[in-house]
Amino acid sequence: MPARRKPISTRQKKADIQLKRAIKRGDVPPPDPKTKARKPKLRRGPTGNLIGSGTDPANATIVQAARRLQSAFITLSPQFLADTQHLASILPLRRPIPDEIAIFPDIYDDPSNQGAPKLSCPRRPKWRFDMTKKEVEHNEEGLFKKWLEEMDRLVLAWQSKEISKSDEEPQEQDSAGSTEVRAMPRSPTYFERNLEVWRQLWRVTEISQILLVLLDSRCPLLHFPPSLATYLADRKVILVLTKVDISGPERAAAWIKYFHQQYPHLRVVQVESYAPKEQEVGHQGRTQYEPHLPQSFRERLVAAIREVHAGMLIPPEKIKNNPNWLEKWKPSVKKDIDWEGVLNAGGSKVGLPVGGAALPRAHGANDEETAETEDHKEPEFLTVGLIGQPNVGKSSLLNALFGTSKVRASKTPGKTKHFQTLFWAPDVRLVDCPGLVMPNYVPMEMQVLSGILPISRVSAIPSCIHYASERIPIERAYKLAHLSSFTTPAADKRTWRDGMKPDSAREKKQIVWTAMDILTSYANLKKWVTAKAGRADIHRAGNAILRALAEGRVGWAFWPPGTDTKMISASEEPGAGLWIPRASVVDDDMEEVASDDDDEEEAKEDSDPPDSQEEMEEEESSDDDQDEGTSSDMRGVRKGVSPKHKSIPVDKLDDGTLLTSLRIRPLTDFFNLTFGEPSSVHGLEIRPVVNCCRLSDPAEIENICKIVRMFARSASILLLLVIPPIYAQTVYLAGDSTMARGGGGSGTDGWGQYLGQYLTIPVVNNAVAGRSSRSYTEEGRFATLANTAKSGDYVVIEFGHNDGTANPDNGRQVAFGDGYDTTATVTAANGTQIVIHTFPSYIQNAVNLFKAKGAIPIVSSQTPSNIWSSGAIAAPPRFVGYAQTAASRTSVTYVNHYAYVAQAYNKLGQTATTAFYPVDHTHTSPAGANVVAQAFVRGLLCGSSSLKSKVNSAGQAVPSKP
Repeated sequence: MPARRKPISTRQKKADIQLKRAIKRGDVPPPDPKTKARKPKLRRGPTGNLIGSGTDPANATIVQAARRLQSAFITLSPQFLADTQHLASILPLRRPIPDEIAIFPDIYDDPSNQGAPKLSCPRRPKWRFDMTKKEVEHNEEGLFKKWLEEMDRLVLAWQSKEISKSDEEPQEQDSAGSTEVRAMPRSPTYFERNLEVWRQLWRVTEISQILLVLLDSRCPLLHFPPSLATYLADRKVILVLTKVDISGPERAAAWIKYFHQQYPHLRVVQVESYAPKEQEVGHQGRTQYEPHLPQSFRERLVAAIREVHAGMLIPPEKIKNNPNWLEKWKPSVKKDIDWEGVLNAGGSKVGLPVGGAALPRAHGANDEETAETEDHKEPEFLTVGLIGQPNVGKSSLLNALFGTSKVRASKTPGKTKHFQTLFWAPDVRLVDCPGLVMPNYVPMEMQVLSGILPISRVSAIPSCIHYASERIPIERAYKLAHLSSFTTPAADKRTWRDGMKPDSAREKKQIVWTAMDILTSYANLKKWVTAKAGRADIHRAGNAILRALAEGRVGWAFWPPGTDTKMISASEEPGAGLWIPRASVVDDDMEEVASDDDDEEEAKEDSDPPDSQEEMEEEESSDDDQDEGTSSDMRGVRKGVSPKHKSIPVDKLDDGTLLTSLRIRPLTDFFNLTFGEPSSVHGLEIRPVVNCCRLSDPAEIENICKIVRMFARSASILLLLVIPPIYAQTVYLAGDSTMARGGGGSGTDGWGQYLGQYLTIPVVNNAVAGRSSRSYTEEGRFATLANTAKSGDYVVIEFGHNDGTANPDNGRQVAFGDGYDTTATVTAANGTQIVIHTFPSYIQNAVNLFKAKGAIPIVSSQTPSNIWSSGAIAAPPRFVGYAQTAASRTSVTYVNHYAYVAQAYNKLGQTATTAFYPVDHTHTSPAGANVVAQAFVRGLLCGSSSLKSKVNSAGQAVPSKP
């Protein structure tokens, strides 16, 4: 930055010039350099106060305390950064990506495969209660220093071995004779180098009796390296697979099977910690999430902890073989635990921090030794610790267990700085440990891809992008165009004889991507350029791509070692590698990148304009209607498939046209206009993004049509507006997770998402997971739905799975019996008395509410669970009969959904049906949800409801019997 300009006289300026010339001639010695006093910079400290960089002792103490628990890693050399950036621009990426890439390599799991000694985690040195604090800390610092030197030596030898190996390989030479390196150098591995952070792990493992080791299901072995497995060999451990909603149920099940084979003595469970927050109709923007652990996952987690606790109450074989020890032996954990209270934990005490310091145990004091002392006292709590590497979801799992945000969770690794202890139940407490990067023989790029290193502290961006692009087709995920497609080929000025000119199409070379090409293309796509030179900002582009990969916005996951590549080839897209294709990819600017199929369809439509009005009217819009910020889905078909729309010229718009759109900015509040490339007739095409904003007022429709006509005339262009046809009726769904979008999580889905493909009118799915007829009523959802529905709309009501009895009251149970006036008094978790009604009472009130609005209610019974008896689906529960009773009393259509689904399951058989339930016995996979939706359509066709007249040809093709 240039120095501040200050006024100067002509005489002074002349004297300064003469002095400079004299100094250059050597007549005058140069003056002493002036030391410019710097003003201390202020920054915001961890407590919110401004901290100066002066010599104030108070400021120095605050800065030291803030950096005390900051993770420390090595720094990459400038030579490594320069070499990798150059190689990222010249090394071609493998395309297509081989299927073997999707399998987690054994070389990362077993160090013996690399010929290197095993790394280890530092153990706290032995200590006694009579030692002073300084003595304990001195021993810890000395041991940690030796451990750090040993780890650096092993990692350097491992890295140097790979470098020497690459030097021995033959290298290619270019035409000038210079040798060109054809492989990236091996980067060093990162691990925690701050003793204070390791002390957090020591304290958590000392005070915890059961440890939950959280593993990212995308690459679990990376998060459970041999160093950590050895460190926890003598502890009670449960492996918890997180983020299964990203990796999918197939990979999660494969990893669970792998861990059962490798660690048969450990229990493995899977969890997911977030669920989409319900938004109001018309909400725009990104989907908001709230902490939520599905009930099936909660039950499995509590069952695993309960089994481990039960095993700790049994004396070990060493104690059983010694009668004297057995007589004195006492378990080291609390005996009596209210597991039902843990499963249904609620109330004001849940999630509160536990006061007081926890008593640690000395290293080497195992369960037998601590239990033999005569003065042993039974612990007041059962302590469960959560440990793992950064960004695996420890704090998120705590919030999901509590059902609300009790601890701070962030996408940035290392958000938790100090271990914290909180109540789960009155006799169970949880300890959240800060994440530590464990020593492991994996390259730094793999650690960045998995999200355990802060992206903001990564300097080797091109190297990380090259590593990720070798395994994930990033250019396909973001629909990037290669830089060569923007250059004009050189004209061929040679003269050819007839028939001798080569075909230009054959001369086209296959596009070769490099990591730098991906960075440049993405920066150009986002229009990110550097400030002065105006070049593509590759560092910002790489930062954004790495964050999307680490946060799961671009889905990817490994398969466990030993997976058959034929199975991967059959289930995955060719050349996808680790990539899990989705309907859309949302980048940092909330823009959705469509899937491959959608992009190809749009490209085909753009390249082949309709030749006639009939062809134009038969075109289908491929707009992606899966906006993340919309709670209810208004679509004509199942999830991922857009309804058919007609392309209508602007001059044909009339009052009967229904206009829908999303994210209105430039023209009106109802359109998001996207201009395409100029066509052969010098026109532009405008397409609004389709969503659930519905116009019914003819005056509003006419106003919008006038604006569009005016815009078309003023621009003097040919406009094609993509609009859906108007619908006179709508089907609304009210139910629980078996009907709702997303089902029970982890790849499951509700059948309501698949009903629309069998009807000629749109379906709005207002089902909400975890709701019963009572909670849906008390939360005002029936009333809100009644205000939304119009006269003539259909409302399908289906409950029963969550209406069973619970003690204490869970806010969902209903009174036993089918009487309309029958009530019961229950006790809530906070001790208050609540009067509840029967299942038919809640359903009848809802039906009468909709009938008063002119809507057409349909009562459907609950669907069956995957429970079999004597080779057939088990007998229906009482709520199936209660639903029929409510429908009979209110004289509305009743669909015995349970019977039709059971009929289909019995024909398929137990083995085929079980494949529809990947998580539990209640929630179905997408394929199973489609079968359940077909059963509902079968019930409509076999009944007398007027809704069966709205069944389309696909629904009519559903057989009356499976």
